[in-house]
Amino acid sequence: ALTVTYSGFVNGDSQASLTTAATASTTATSSSSVGVYAITPSGAVDNNYAITYINGTLTITDAAATLTFAQIATKTYGDADFNGGATTSGGETIIYTSSNPAVATIVNGSIHITGAGTTTITATLAANGNYTTIPSISRQLVVNKAQQTISFAAIPVQLKGSHYDLSTITASSGLPVTFSSANPLIADIQGSSLGALQLGSTEITASQAGDNNYEAATSVIQPVVIIDAAGDDILVHQAVSPNGDGINDFLYIEGIQNYPENEVTLINRNGVIIYQGFKYDNTSHVFDGHSNLTGALQQAGTYFYRVEIVVNGERKSKTGYFVLKYQ
Repeated sequence: ALTVTYSGFVNGDSQASLTTAATASTTATSSSSVGVYAITPSGAVDNNYAITYINGTLTITDAAATLTFAQIATKTYGDADFNGGATTSGGETIIYTSSNPAVATIVNGSIHITGAGTTTITATLAANGNYTTIPSISRQLVVNKAQQTISFAAIPVQLKGSHYDLSTITASSGLPVTFSSANPLIADIQGSSLGALQLGSTEITASQAGDNNYEAATSVIQPVVIIDAAGDDILVHQAVSPNGDGINDFLYIEGIQNYPENEVTLINRNGVIIYQGFKYDNTSHVFDGHSNLTGALQQAGTYFYRVEIVVNGERKSKTGYFVLKYQ
């Protein structure tokens, strides 16, 4: 509060003797800047005195500001812009700077990550003549490399002599993916093209080694099967002896696994179908001497087969015979 003092009273009078006491005012407020401001007295009334006013002064001096800036949590490349979190005792504006623009810059007052690595972020109170000191605090910012993944869908069955485009295989980072073949004699890689050289199967590995901002991706492996356009890689073994010795215990059809859309029909010498099945695979779907239609164990003798496969949407068939025996 502003205080008014008086002089010139007579006959024992005092401030309390005035009809109306004087008041004082100033243009300064609690948020005014450092400086000198006038104090203006006015309003005193009394019939016994001629009142003269003398202005006073109010001086606002500079203060000591405080700045708080906690340690910055570790970030990852690709994280969104964030506020440094520094605060001041009076809520004043804070200016941030980064010592390494390759790791972080300041955009519209926020910290913007530009790469993996380490930088020093300094928080400073904006220039202000109302404070005796301009505080500044520095903190280390560590930005880790980002993880990345490879999207590599299953490779369709390939025809011998064909080429398969691998350029659609991508990494989440946008970095280029490289490929390798476990058996270049069956399938080789030229850039992003897979060449189907020989009948058989192998594995194709997709890799991305990472860079300054991304960790290496976990490699993804996909099998590739190469078949003959004419289905000539199908070979039906002509002997079946399901006696439990582990040799020819079921009708083995080489190459059938390369044609999952298949149908196998077996006929006895009387023209009766004793086995008819789809997706023959030499493992769970096989002929082991029993009819899959009646469950009956078939007699030893000669049987005839018809193997149908689908190649490029076209059905192809192969016929022949085999001998069933139990000794």
